[in-house]
This record gives sequence, structure tokens and C-alpha cells, in this order.
Amino acid sequence: MVKIAVAIYSTYGHIAKLAESEIAGLKEAGAEVEYFQLPTSESNDASAKLSIPVLTPEKLVEFDGVLFGLPTRYGTHPASFKEFFDASGAQWSTGAFSGKYAGFFISTGTQGGGQESLIRNSVTVLVHHGIIFVPLGYKEVFPQLTNLEEVHGGSSWGAGTFAGPDGSRQPTELELDVAFKQGKSFAEVVSKAGSSKSGAENSTEEDKAFQSEFVDASSTTNAEGENKEAPKETPKETDSAKPVKAPSTPEGDAPVPSTEPKPKTTTPQKKDTSKTGGDSKKESDGCCKFCVVM
Repeated sequence: MVKIAVAIYSTYGHIAKLAESEIAGLKEAGAEVEYFQLPTSESNDASAKLSIPVLTPEKLVEFDGVLFGLPTRYGTHPASFKEFFDASGAQWSTGAFSGKYAGFFISTGTQGGGQESLIRNSVTVLVHHGIIFVPLGYKEVFPQLTNLEEVHGGSSWGAGTFAGPDGSRQPTELELDVAFKQGKSFAEVVSKAGSSKSGAENSTEEDKAFQSEFVDASSTTNAEGENKEAPKETPKETDSAKPVKAPSTPEGDAPVPSTEPKPKTTTPQKKDTSKTGGDSKKESDGCCKFCVVM
């Protein structure tokens, strides 16, 4: 069973409402869930009024993953999110968060309030810790996210809602359904990743025996391949050496190649003397007719 933390910062209660659906989805997938709030100095925030503990970097080490619920602040995350990670220097230096999983669900005042940009900016923080970002995607919520009949928050980056300019708008059933499905799919992803890790670490004796047999088989085939290639190279060398030794032995004797170049060298000399008119000086200065002309 995976252990997931849900940490929120909520001003008007919209994030807290989404968190309830996220937690329900996590538990539906069989995850162990603990509910936290992020550090805040504002006592009038909705999350501050909840009777839930404040998440600390030391506490987060105990979990396999975390879902952050955040409202936007001018297109990025609020100060409470940054305050939490600004206090995580010890965990950063030791890699305590490395390999953990994280996702986001958010709220904005309007459609252009920065639901996607908040998550993109927050992923930068995760990268420095080696935390793996798990997006919502479209697989589980395609009908909801592509519904154009009603205004709704959320995207493939994560579940979301619109609070309105005065905070009076509350999350709709569609938005709560997306949050539920995000919690469920997030727990399934983390569980699947955890099971693959444990499976690799705790492989059975049969798996180990099969792996050893596979390694032995591959090594023997490689050895046979090398042994087969070695004799192929030796005949190539002997075959290439044979033509060098016997190009003229079948039909020609030694005098034949020596007599053939002689008429070639003597005939051009006779032609050159006739053309030059017997200028012995010019002929002696050059080795051929081209040198004589020059």
C-alpha cells in the first residue's frame, strides 16, 4: 500500500473542497492518505482554520507521493508553497525527496488565471529535488475536460476550479469528478511504480535462474560466433597471397616481361631524334620530347 500526502493552501475553501474529492479517489485506489496544510502566516485562510497538521519537509520524507492543492498568485504558486520548499535544504542536499511522486490541483479566479502556468512553474521546484511529476492526462477524464457545454476548470496538468473574481463560485460536480479521478489515477501510478521497484528488488529464484540461463546462452552464442568468424579470415589472407606469388608462372617466363618494356623505351627515342633534327644538346638536356620542347 502506497502512502500519499495531500497538502493544501486554501484561501476561500475551494482547494479544500477539491481536496475532499482527491482524498476519496486516493482511498478508492487503496492508498493510505494523510491530510496536511502548507505553512501560512495568515490566520484567516480556510486551510488555517482546518484542524489538520502543517506539513514539514521532514514529514514528507515518510511518503511515496504528494498532491499539492494550490490557488494561483499572478500565474504562479503562492508563497506558502515556496516557503515549504525553501525550508527543504537538508532534504535537497541528501536527496531525500528523490524518486517521490507529485501532482497538483489548483484554483483560479478566472479562465485566464494561470492554472497551467502555476503547475509549470511549480514543476521547476520538483526537478531540483528529483521529484517525479505525474500529470492528470486525458485518459481518465477525456469526456469531462472536452466538455464545452459548461464552464469548468482543470486540464491535462491537473484538476482545477474557478473561484470567480470575488470567490463566490464553488467547485461544480464536473470539477469534483475530475478531482476524484485524479486522486485515483495518481494512486494507481504510484502503486504501479512501487510494485515494479519491489518486483525488481525481490525477484524469485525462478526469475534469477531464467536470467542466468539467458546470460549463459547469450555468452555461448557470442563465443561460437567469434570462433566461426576466425577461420573465415585466414583463408582470405591465403587467397589474397596466392595471386601475388604466381601472376606470370602459368604462361610467361622471366624474359618476357623484361623484353616488352624495351621496345617501348627505344621507339620513342628514335622518333624524338628525327623530329628534333639531331639537336644533341637539347636531347641531352631532357629525358623525353616534352623536356626537349620546354
